[in-house]
Amino acid sequence: MRLETTARALKGAMDLMARVVPKRATVPLLETVRFDGATLRASNLVDYAELDLSCVRAEGKAAVDFRPLAALVRHISDDDTIRLDAGAQGASLSFSGGRYDLPTVEYEEVLLDASCDRPVNIQSKAFLRGLHFCSPFICTEETRYYLNGVCIDGGKMVATDGHRLAAYQVGDDGADHGRPIIGRSTVGLLASLPGLSAMLLNDGATAAEFSLPGLRLQSRLIDGAFPDWPRVVPPMEQTTQKITVERKAFQRVLTRLQSVISYGGARAVSLAFDANRLALCGVGSPNEIVGREYVDAAVTSGVSGEAFVEFNPRYLRDIVRAFDGEETLTFHVAHEHSPIRVTGVGPRFAVLMPMRAGIKERALDTLRSWPREQRAA
Repeated sequence: MRLETTARALKGAMDLMARVVPKRATVPLLETVRFDGATLRASNLVDYAELDLSCVRAEGKAAVDFRPLAALVRHISDDDTIRLDAGAQGASLSFSGGRYDLPTVEYEEVLLDASCDRPVNIQSKAFLRGLHFCSPFICTEETRYYLNGVCIDGGKMVATDGHRLAAYQVGDDGADHGRPIIGRSTVGLLASLPGLSAMLLNDGATAAEFSLPGLRLQSRLIDGAFPDWPRVVPPMEQTTQKITVERKAFQRVLTRLQSVISYGGARAVSLAFDANRLALCGVGSPNEIVGREYVDAAVTSGVSGEAFVEFNPRYLRDIVRAFDGEETLTFHVAHEHSPIRVTGVGPRFAVLMPMRAGIKERALDTLRSWPREQRAA
């Protein structure tokens, strides 16, 4: 195999392949990047990437050990010309400042045996934004493997770990695609790309193909049934109590509160509110660290009397952080034991399950002890 290209082109290809090639594999071929003329391939048996490389010259096939090749290219000037000669006995990479001998293995094709020809109507930019919004809510418990990814359901991208849920409108396709679940590793890879040109599924929705100019990615989908997630989303007509906050200011309050109560093992944070005020109470145990915050800029509506709802502080902060770019957030509350819906102004929302941490009285006392000068104002 002979290849001549620039360090910049090969470096960009290696950066992408680094998200596919496993760090350790029982099959040495999987730890290589495979050159087939100007086409590069890599696989971890879940994701199968194929990249077109811009070359001056490209002929033959070879499988070159990925890690030393990527490390070497990273330290060569972008404009330098790289020449790679490789065969079964090894590879030799030369550039203006030197030459390195690198290991190879016998070339074999590693392909996903799936014909993906069913198009899914997605909006490229919305799909990318949806990946970034939903990925923090993907479950990491292997026993709940069917939650280890994002589900495409009726034009929405959805992820949940059982405690919180995120949904993003990524298309308007009304076709039944079988609610495919894109795995966590594939989500991370897709989120690193500038956007997609197309998404295709095979019959049975067990594999998907994603493409953009110069790149094709085939991936195994999670073989499982995603939960009936709309059942946990509280209907808007039932969430009559609403709290609207300035997102950045509220995030600062949550960060400060959690950073302090976490020293006692953060137990819960409660939102206590009435028709005019919002107060936060956070409790850490076993040292009984208690924090109280009064949110001046909050606007409440549909509230009669005093109300409260308790949450895991980290889950609440993660949801607020996920709405990056929003100026305000609205919490839609039905009652203290019901999931809440969180919305901004865009095509996305989140759902957070409440806790029963037993700090109701402290939370309401925090609201009642609103500083006198703020009451007078």
